Amino acid sequence: MFSIGAQELLLIAIVLVILVKPADIPRLVRQMGYWYGRCQRWLYILRNEIEAMDDFTGGKK
Repeated sequence: MFSIGAQELLLIAIVLVILVKPADIPRLVRQMGYWYGRCQRWLYILRNEIEAMDDFTGGKK
């Protein structure tokens, strides 16, 4: 989906350390992972619903 290289990850890490207290980083990373997973599940469900509607209406032949 996104192609994030090492330089981008390093920049994100530096900004994260500057903006967030080091003690809060593990909690923040867990929350980001949680929301990323929820978004992935939601997109998977949405894609399946669209494909099911397409099959129902005869879009695939």
